[in-house]
Amino acid sequence: MYKISKMYKKVLIFGIFLFIVACSEDITEKHRISEKNDMLWNDFIVKLVNKSLWTDKYAYNAGHLMMIPLHYAFLTNDKDKIKDFELLFNNFNKEGYVPSGHLVSVHWMYLVSRYLALKTEFNYPDFPFSQSDKELLEKVRDFAFSKYKNDSHWQWGGKAFQGVAGRLDYLSEEREYPYSYYEAVRDDELFILAIASDIYYIYENLQIKNTPQIQLALQEAVDDMVDVFIKRGVITEQGGYIFQPGVWRDHPEFKYAGHNKLEPDLREKKVNDVAEDSSHSHRMPLWLISLYNAVSTTDKEKINNIRYALSKQFNDVVVAKNVDVCDGKGFFLNNYMDGRNGIYRYKYYQDTQGKEHILGYPPFGLTSIMKFSWYPFLPNSEKIFKKYLDSYPLTNCVRKVYLGASYTKPKPEEMDKYLYDDAVFLDNGYAEFWAFMSYFISKNYQLDTP
Repeated sequence: MYKISKMYKKVLIFGIFLFIVACSEDITEKHRISEKNDMLWNDFIVKLVNKSLWTDKYAYNAGHLMMIPLHYAFLTNDKDKIKDFELLFNNFNKEGYVPSGHLVSVHWMYLVSRYLALKTEFNYPDFPFSQSDKELLEKVRDFAFSKYKNDSHWQWGGKAFQGVAGRLDYLSEEREYPYSYYEAVRDDELFILAIASDIYYIYENLQIKNTPQIQLALQEAVDDMVDVFIKRGVITEQGGYIFQPGVWRDHPEFKYAGHNKLEPDLREKKVNDVAEDSSHSHRMPLWLISLYNAVSTTDKEKINNIRYALSKQFNDVVVAKNVDVCDGKGFFLNNYMDGRNGIYRYKYYQDTQGKEHILGYPPFGLTSIMKFSWYPFLPNSEKIFKKYLDSYPLTNCVRKVYLGASYTKPKPEEMDKYLYDDAVFLDNGYAEFWAFMSYFISKNYQLDTP
């Protein structure tokens, strides 16, 4: 019989001791992080859900900011956190009105549609679809139907259409436009199509009776959204995905994209095949999830292929490599989805006297969107968001980039309008907490694939 030497026993016992200590330290560290995150949640998000976030002054920022914590709450099945959002949306249902501004309203109503879609998707026994949820569903349904089919819908040059559907029909025909961006499918339209997709998905899965006319319109909106992403997107030679290349080249925000240095008195330098900017594009991963959930099995494969191609584009091209700012330390995005890093919105911001508030966004200037971006909803993004999380705490140089070129400290009387101060958000741990939630989502939020 084999005998263990006394020396080996001592080494083995010591090894076990070190393992137990390491596990204990790991558990202690995770507990510390959990306590810190709960404190930040209570200090920031709980205060926000008790505000009337659907009002015009809040809704745009709230629609962006609250999307990550909303999904994090459902993904972790944290009952207290889900109840926080139930409180917010129950209060909205009682108030009974939608923000008046068009772009503001679609941001807010998409947050509402995602809340209802998550209740449907996760189907937790402790959080059934309540009467308030059913009333909210009808409210969002009617909003999406009106925006898609009936409301007057604008176009550059003064032309108006009957709903988003009317403009998409117009764009489907071959015609000459005075400017390239006249033929763009805009983000407000994609918001409406995404909301319609969420609502269609909910009615189909919960088997709630819907008005046949509205359900048919929602199906048409889903089909339109499939066509938009397939026909207006390009798969690159490297397997990435670029949406509407070249469409924005004439737009004032993009006409200086060929410059890589921000200076006064620049001349226009267009990029004919310019991609969309990496800031506005952060919404696309979540729009694609809304669409994916709503489509047939056949179309699921098509949309999933786009999701993975967009992920490759983001990981390989948009996330900057070999950065030459801040001593190469930090996490940065290129300004455009094709990997170009030219200027964005040159002399775009002006005050009432025509004076520029800022000159424009320099290279890497749109990295500030990472603070609350929806890029974590891309598949295969876990490593990227681990790298982003590990980049905290930020150096002073990186912090300036993350504040963004347009940052000015709000005056005390303006603070209520903005929900939060970007500098406080970065310095008080909130941005790092969002990075933690983003990493968790990128790692754990998986869709059922055919």
